[in-house]
Amino acid sequence: MIRRFAAPLALFVFAIPAFAGNDGAGAYNFTMPSSNVECIYTPAGGTNAYETADGRAELSCNWVRPSYVRVVLGSSGLPKKYPCG
Repeated sequence: MIRRFAAPLALFVFAIPAFAGNDGAGAYNFTMPSSNVECIYTPAGGTNAYETADGRAELSCNWVRPSYVRVVLGSSGLPKKYPCG
C-alpha cells in the first residue's frame, strides 16, 4: 500500500516538476527541471488513447542521458525497465 504512493510522492516532493499538466485525456505529464526526465501518470482504467497493462494506475518515466531508458511503475509488482535505442 505504501509503495503505491511513495514513488509518485517522492518524484513530486524531491524533484519539483518544471512542467506539469493534464493531457486532456486523463493522463498527467511532467518534466523535471533538468529536462532529462519526463514522466506520464496514467490513472486506473487508462485513457481514450492508452490502456495500462493491468488496467490499474501506472507511472512511466523516460530518462534521456546518459542513455535512453524507460521505466514503468505499475500499481503492483516490480518496476519494469525498457532500454531504448
